[in-house]
Amino acid sequence: MHNDPGVLVYKRGKVAEAADHFKAALQSNPNDPDLLANLALTEVVQHRFDEACADYRAAIRMKPDSAVLHEALAGALENLGKNDAAIAHLNIAARLSPKTETRVNLARLLFMTHDYRRAMDEYRKVLLG
Repeated sequence: MHNDPGVLVYKRGKVAEAADHFKAALQSNPNDPDLLANLALTEVVQHRFDEACADYRAAIRMKPDSAVLHEALAGALENLGKNDAAIAHLNIAARLSPKTETRVNLARLLFMTHDYRRAMDEYRKVLLG
């Protein structure tokens, strides 16, 4: 009910208003991982990374096989400087859906944390398919 209007106002740049729509929708449908993910996205945009992580984790509990949710959580964790946890979720995302972008993000973060061997392994997977 509120997800579609929330998405529409988000696309217009009204992030706080979109968050209100998602929160209202969650009142009547608290077990909707898509609503939680949309709310988390608004929190990321507002630099409320702790809240975003909590909402992404709740969505993952409902939809544990979602590579998209694991990758989104990894991004929020990275913004908090929790690189080891971000790497763990990028590894899960890469196992669930070995997209090039996910592997590049994983390699980049491994490189940033000075795990050069594993970073090179991920880059090789990207290059060699």
